[in-house]
Amino acid sequence: MGAYLRNYRLNRAMALLRTTKGSIAGIAEEAGFGSPQAFCRTFKNEIGQSPRQYRLKA
Repeated sequence: MGAYLRNYRLNRAMALLRTTKGSIAGIAEEAGFGSPQAFCRTFKNEIGQSPRQYRLKA
């Protein structure tokens, strides 16, 4: 269940990074992460790049 929820949150965050200009902190909150730091750490570990890098390439 934990992996499913993490995957769901990451996919939601990736969609928001591609389609909005919201702050990283705002996206972390909207996607359901406890803090921007936890979001950035999880994103980098799972996706291989920071949310900011992902946004620039999207």
